[in-house]
Amino acid sequence: MGIRGLTSYMDANPRLLKRHQLRNATLVIDGNSILYQIHSWVHGDERLGANYVSYYAKLRTLFQNFRDCNVSLYIVFDGGYHKMTKKWRETLRRSKERIKAGALVDGKQKKQEKVLPALAFEVLLQVLDEFSVPYLRCDEEADEELVSLANEFDCPILSQDSDFFIYDVRKGYMPLSYLDRELSSDADGNYLNCRLFHIDDFVDHFNGIKKHYLPLFASLIGNDITKGEDFGRFFAQVSLPRNKKVSGRKIRGLLEWFNYAENEESAMESVLKFFKKDERESLQNLISKSTRMYTEPRKGMASLFRSGDLNNGPTMATASLERSLDGATIPRWFLNEMRKARIPNILVNALCHRKVVLLCQVEDHLSPSAHQCSLSLRSICYGILLQSISDQGKAITVVEYTRKMLNLFKSEVAPTYSLGKCGDLPSLDDVPELDVRRRRETLLESCFCEQQAVDGVTADLQLLVLSLRYWKHQSDCASDDHISVVLFVLIFFALNAFRKSAESPTDPAGTLLWSQLTIDDVVRFRSAETDAAYESIKKHYSRANADHLKHVDSRIPHAFSEWQACLLQVFFLNRLLFCPLADKTPVSLFNGPLAYFLFSEMRKKKDKKLFAANLLGGQSSLVYQYYSYLLAAAVSPAFTFESGSFAVPSTRRGRFDS
Repeated sequence: MGIRGLTSYMDANPRLLKRHQLRNATLVIDGNSILYQIHSWVHGDERLGANYVSYYAKLRTLFQNFRDCNVSLYIVFDGGYHKMTKKWRETLRRSKERIKAGALVDGKQKKQEKVLPALAFEVLLQVLDEFSVPYLRCDEEADEELVSLANEFDCPILSQDSDFFIYDVRKGYMPLSYLDRELSSDADGNYLNCRLFHIDDFVDHFNGIKKHYLPLFASLIGNDITKGEDFGRFFAQVSLPRNKKVSGRKIRGLLEWFNYAENEESAMESVLKFFKKDERESLQNLISKSTRMYTEPRKGMASLFRSGDLNNGPTMATASLERSLDGATIPRWFLNEMRKARIPNILVNALCHRKVVLLCQVEDHLSPSAHQCSLSLRSICYGILLQSISDQGKAITVVEYTRKMLNLFKSEVAPTYSLGKCGDLPSLDDVPELDVRRRRETLLESCFCEQQAVDGVTADLQLLVLSLRYWKHQSDCASDDHISVVLFVLIFFALNAFRKSAESPTDPAGTLLWSQLTIDDVVRFRSAETDAAYESIKKHYSRANADHLKHVDSRIPHAFSEWQACLLQVFFLNRLLFCPLADKTPVSLFNGPLAYFLFSEMRKKKDKKLFAANLLGGQSSLVYQYYSYLLAAAVSPAFTFESGSFAVPSTRRGRFDS
């Protein structure tokens, strides 16, 4: 949320930010700002769903630019909800606003706004790992840790949060919105143009206002803790610029008011004197809590970044998640995985607050929430989180907030503590002690999947297959056509990525097993049919990029939002079970607009197999046969992979037959 109106005020007064060339430097980055801001750079029809391909490309360009400018990075993400205070109410308010943007009514958005897709965070982590950028997650909100880290590393902060105009960051604050997307260069090498804010320049501009007044200034304007409206009686006495067209009249008037304050104590008294005696104590406590946020930042992450070892290195100095809501000690492995950003905030919030918010995706407003079909997976996660507490005989539920029609709906979910053949689910303490076979069985049974289905594909596709089988089992709208389209899209963008790379195609030889082939293997093989498959799907992709549809069938993106919600929960359960399957899936290859157009075409066809064969280079092409094998792994109840192989004909290199 930040400080109300302050970013707009700075934008209207750009002289308060100095031009700067970023290179040969260290930078501390607000990970959540990167997550949202870079997604705002993605263009396309928001109604058609997530475009991870473009998001991934934008992220890679950004971090390649940092590398080319010799900028060392440290990224910090927000943790779970900060208690159940105003920040929680703000979370609920934003969730309601997001429904207006995500829930489609007659194929249209109620509010023209970007909707961050469910798997965006996973794509960001993928890019950070590819560039070997270190990152950590805080126990709660990251602002104070970012300030402490930046001052300890003697470097600026890159973010898009107006609170950093108030914190005393010695090397300054760099708003992400002013960072150039294109590289520049001169005789000294590459650099990125940006703007840098220094608090000393700011106070000098306003006649030397003392910078220790700024936390009180931010508290009166309104931030994550206070509401500016609560101080209306005080502001009625503040002299504001007469010209009502002046940007940030309230901000400017308050800053000039501080020039007449003798000290912080007298300034506080001057504010409170306009309120009744019984109101003053609560307001003073609220202001004090707010000002401490800016003056007493937490410390601890610098040592974690330096050690690079959460198990043996120093612990966070102000760890706030050592115990759950019921006072039980949270296992160290869980905290470590959370701080490595592998355990998601939703599980932390379920454990520590028993409340979670499930954010609306691009959905059909008349259909149930896209998160509804993954309910059983979340219930199993809650069961593992709360198993030790259930032993005490307490009736426990987790409160979920999600979309119902166009409203934010509250419901209670009972945890699942026992699972069919697997019996009682493990507690958090027990998870690391279980052998991998037991943890894998729990994951597979949770997803209604047999061992053969995951054994039949390579490690990078196992969680994908699990998610597709689970989705097909649980959803009323998931069909074989939907699952086919997911596979079409992943294969096309793997082909697309290979063609953009400098790699040369390979000529396969002999007999290979389907179960040993990755998507990357298939797209690298030299074949006229492979080229034909690429060109065929590319025609649909060009249309998806060019056409702006007057009417969108919102049931189509809704279905694919369901799948993304299922895949996300499969990720979470796998991590909660200490990753019995490899923690990787090609999520950055999915593109909602292409999926929309391909599904629209496929559902018109009576012969689905013929449509798929024509799309993928013919029935004899390797791409089509590989797709057919993956489809069987994802949907066939009696799937077996023992006979899944192909032989390369010695007389026709590049042609493939079963």
